[in-house]
Amino acid sequence: MANHVLVYATRADAPIRGADLEGFSTVIELPRGHARRVLTIRKMIKRFSDVTVHAHSSLGGLYARFAMPKSTSRRIVYTPHCYAFERADLPALVRALYWSAEWILSFNTTVFAACSPREAELSSWLGSRGRVEYVPNIYPRDSILELHEGPRRSGPRLRLVGAGRIAAQKDPGFFAASVEALRRKGFNVEARWIGDGPPVWRKELEGAGVDILGWLDREDVFTALAESDIYIHSAAWEGFPIGLLEADAAGLPVIVRSAAWNRGLRIPNAIVQPTDIVGCVRKLMSSSDRLVALERQRNIFAGHTADKLRVALARVYETERFQLRHDRPSLEPVDEAAGSPLA
Repeated sequence: MANHVLVYATRADAPIRGADLEGFSTVIELPRGHARRVLTIRKMIKRFSDVTVHAHSSLGGLYARFAMPKSTSRRIVYTPHCYAFERADLPALVRALYWSAEWILSFNTTVFAACSPREAELSSWLGSRGRVEYVPNIYPRDSILELHEGPRRSGPRLRLVGAGRIAAQKDPGFFAASVEALRRKGFNVEARWIGDGPPVWRKELEGAGVDILGWLDREDVFTALAESDIYIHSAAWEGFPIGLLEADAAGLPVIVRSAAWNRGLRIPNAIVQPTDIVGCVRKLMSSSDRLVALERQRNIFAGHTADKLRVALARVYETERFQLRHDRPSLEPVDEAAGSPLA
């Protein structure tokens, strides 16, 4: 069996449960400080003569590619989960610096395992030999999910739900403005948010009367989805959000923000401004239109299954003249982990 080592770092606004760390041969929490983290990963890598390092997110990619040079016996796989230079909350100069850093580091990358078509497009760096593979996030279909699938609830109130870490990326202000736009048009709306974040971002949701549920266990997440009518994804930038897959699997039509991350996916019911949500919701109130929307989005997400993921990962790990072997170790430096499947 493969020696699968998890190297991870914590963050205050994304709690980690014990179950999130199960299934690995070794689990190591990184110390505080970027330099100490790079040194820790470097020491771990030196223990193995033949290793594949799969780095997740921007900081994980930075640590791994600073820790060692790639080679035929030490391969670096990198999944950005949304490049930092996509962040709309940063000045143009800072984003340009992030882009430059990613371009330079691309020359020390064996494979880019992109989580979305947009990310795959951005990973084709000029002059870099790093291979680009699309590795879809998996479609979460299990016994808990099946338990909650079925006809949507009926009632006088329209229940909307959003999810994720409450921060600039998810743009809680956009979600709140969408809720208020519906109320101004006479909709009796009850809005909830699965997840949590700093008070400065929470207040935007609370000001619009959105009920913040906090981080929930997996079963409670699907219960909250089953009690809702429409899932709204308000993020301004993204890699590929698991929340969309879970909402779709629970039978919820999704309304997404029209942004760069959706270009390769072409998810229907994409809105530019919060006021645009009114027309989408009115259309989804029709049973026939709702069924059409669900069928379209299910076709879009059809490739997000465990089988597809296994095939994609086989391509990634067998690329550049190496094969998966039971005795081959693998390190996964990760710079964040969240306590909810919707994070």
